[in-house]
Amino acid sequence: MFHFTKPRYLSKWLDPVTQQTCPAYQFDVKVSDSAEEAGLSFLVEAGTELTVKVVEEAVREDRDWWHTLLQHFLTTTASYFSRSYTVQHLERVVQHVEVSHASTEDTSLPRRIYCIPRLFQLSGGKLRVHWQATECPAGIDLPEEEEETASDVLAIPPVCGGQDRSAEIEEWDVEALPEEKEDTDNASLVTNPDMLLERQRVKEARLKAKLAVYRAQYQMNRFYDKYGNEVSDSDSEEEEEDEEEDEEEEDSFL
Repeated sequence: MFHFTKPRYLSKWLDPVTQQTCPAYQFDVKVSDSAEEAGLSFLVEAGTELTVKVVEEAVREDRDWWHTLLQHFLTTTASYFSRSYTVQHLERVVQHVEVSHASTEDTSLPRRIYCIPRLFQLSGGKLRVHWQATECPAGIDLPEEEEETASDVLAIPPVCGGQDRSAEIEEWDVEALPEEKEDTDNASLVTNPDMLLERQRVKEARLKAKLAVYRAQYQMNRFYDKYGNEVSDSDSEEEEEDEEEDEEEEDSFL
């Protein structure tokens, strides 16, 4: 929040440009908040010196902040003027004349600048603004990584050469297998033990198929991440034959 003190009257103020004396009114500006919270904030590139021209450019870019400050000045000092003025009227007579700051930062790096007005001076039909600036190194922003989800772990990366593996995944989609409708006739299951046994085998086979799909997807992802290429078709056929032999052996024991 900015506070403007009672104006001080100078009967013989020396204009540094014209070297002529004229009366002037000076309003000291007090700030209750820190410069980081209340001030005009902007970035300057590496190697850029902080000058009045740089501050003028920052004011033009942040019109909302500047207009709010001028309106607050007119509201709090209205009793000292003979008639009411507007922000647009002040903008036509504003001059940014000075930027005072004790620079301790390396100008070879980008810097964050915080500017606050320290003095408003009315003289010769102009509103001269004196600024106070502080500097700090510009922060470095690192890209945020998205949290890895379970679906991302199971997702298969694209194949080298631009081939799409989505079709291969659809072939392994166990959810697409037709499911047997639930038999609501409990009496038939009790009276037909062969049906109950076959039903149990189907359920076990479907569960094994689902586990095999998840295991295959995990191993394919791991192989691709490690070696950067796909498992050849011949390797896949050999693995399928081995799995079929294992399933046949398991079925023989059932």
